[in-house]
Amino acid sequence: MRRFHPSAAAAALLVIAAMVGLNGQTTLDAKVKAIEDSAIRQQIKDYAAARSNGDGNPQASFYTIDADEWGSNDREMTVGREAIAKEVALPADAKRKMRLEPVRIDFLTPSIALVNCTYGGTAENPAGKALYVMMKIDGKWLIRSNRPSRFPSK
Repeated sequence: MRRFHPSAAAAALLVIAAMVGLNGQTTLDAKVKAIEDSAIRQQIKDYAAARSNGDGNPQASFYTIDADEWGSNDREMTVGREAIAKEVALPADAKRKMRLEPVRIDFLTPSIALVNCTYGGTAENPAGKALYVMMKIDGKWLIRSNRPSRFPSK
């Protein structure tokens, strides 16, 4: 069952407070920042490939256990990796292609990043932007929150 979860709102407020307080600055040195930036970009690329496949479980493996995703179509929040796996599952379609391009990555802490992406695909009106809060857990960058929004139709 999909519903709004109070901890999701708290997480969003925490991220905003961190952004305001840190003003986008962290203690990551340039070398570490470049390594982590590259790791996030690769994770986003691999996630886009999983989205193109359509199978919900591989897609959900890019999320934390307690992640949340705001649907750009239904405007409903899905909470938890298992629920996300069900929500994003699509039938196989060899023509489906998902494109995600990171535009900006800000490290709020060494293990929390705010990732702004543009996206596109082969579906009707597929273009938009996505804001991901990513957390580094056990050495891997995972999506904690996903806030996609579609660009207006032309």
